[in-house]
Amino acid sequence: MPILARIDGHDLCSVVVVVVRWFGGTKLGKGGLIRAYGGAAAAALSAAEIIEVRQTIAATISIEYPDHGVVEGIMRSMEITPVHADYGTGITIEALVPVEELDLFGTRLRDATSGRATVAKSAR
Repeated sequence: MPILARIDGHDLCSVVVVVVRWFGGTKLGKGGLIRAYGGAAAAALSAAEIIEVRQTIAATISIEYPDHGVVEGIMRSMEITPVHADYGTGITIEALVPVEELDLFGTRLRDATSGRATVAKSAR
């Protein structure tokens, strides 16, 4: 519980903090153990670099060549990086899109390309 309290205090989720204590002959008691584990977790979290990881979904974007620049601009503005692209009669781009932004991304692409661009969830 003291470790979980420190994680909650840093407003983190999907994180693991491991505290290992080697017994050195001194009995800390219940309160001492709580302070030791909580203090070690707090020190580790304060020293750690917190990296936000956004949940993404694989999406397939189908566009025509004239729309490529507009689509790249939208992807750049939304910080969506393409993973793979196929250039044939049209362009098919595979990208990882943040789950909470998939609908907005699709709407922005359709609006910018007058409905020519399509976005679909990939089977990946």
